[in-house]
Amino acid sequence: MSEKLNYHIAIRVFHPSIDPGAITEKLGIKPSRAWRTGEPRTTPKGISLPGVYDSTYWYTDLPARRGLTAAELVEAAMKRIVSRRTFLRRVVSSGGRWEFYVTGGGDKLAEEFGFQVLALLADAKGDLCLEVIRELSKCPEC
Repeated sequence: MSEKLNYHIAIRVFHPSIDPGAITEKLGIKPSRAWRTGEPRTTPKGISLPGVYDSTYWYTDLPARRGLTAAELVEAAMKRIVSRRTFLRRVVSSGGRWEFYVTGGGDKLAEEFGFQVLALLADAKGDLCLEVIRELSKCPEC
């Protein structure tokens, strides 16, 4: 029986106007979901919602890999996209932001993000967002 991992990680980009296609092209990663400023709002299943999106949003889920901690997975992903740091810095300097979004929980969630990976993240002007959920049953991605 395989053990369920207790975390979920995504890379998320928020921007007032950038085309999500440009993010996909520059990062070389397909998004799990994305939309552009001004597009009609929809649910993840494509059902129409009232209004339009007021900003661009792009995210991709990072597949959990057995044997890697959340910190190790963030480090591996950061090393993969570090060559795109000029683009990521431009996202931030033009009014956007980007982050690694780590969701996890259970009875115990302890992670150590080493200074090396945090330095890479800071150099690319990225954020690290942690969401701890006490009851994993309330975290469908975990």
